Amino acid sequence: KEFALSRIKLTIGTEDKKISIDKDTLMQVLINLIKNGFESTDNAVVHLTVRTDKNKTDIIIEDNGPGFTEEKLKNSFEPFATTKKDGSGLGLVISHRIVNDHNGILELSNSEQGGGRVTITLPN
Repeated sequence: KEFALSRIKLTIGTEDKKISIDKDTLMQVLINLIKNGFESTDNAVVHLTVRTDKNKTDIIIEDNGPGFTEEKLKNSFEPFATTKKDGSGLGLVISHRIVNDHNGILELSNSEQGGGRVTITLPN
């Protein structure tokens, strides 16, 4: 299934699976990552994809911004490292911790089309 609003696109290619994570903290992570995507460039578009298989659920957030620098990819979860004028440098750190606390993995990369990609992998 695919849904699109003017600046966000949602693709759900999954069966109903239950994942063991606190919904409020997962919402905090998603809001932070989607907000980062929207702040990556003027007229940003964010694509959120959810996929599950037997053992895991992947949540992928991609934007059409400039992508991550090599330094950001290397130091992505260092506290207070920010490229934003008014950023605290804690959003990714907190998101990473929340995902890790739920036995998941949060990874940063650049998409093949350009733009940043954040992949959250959670066990089912």
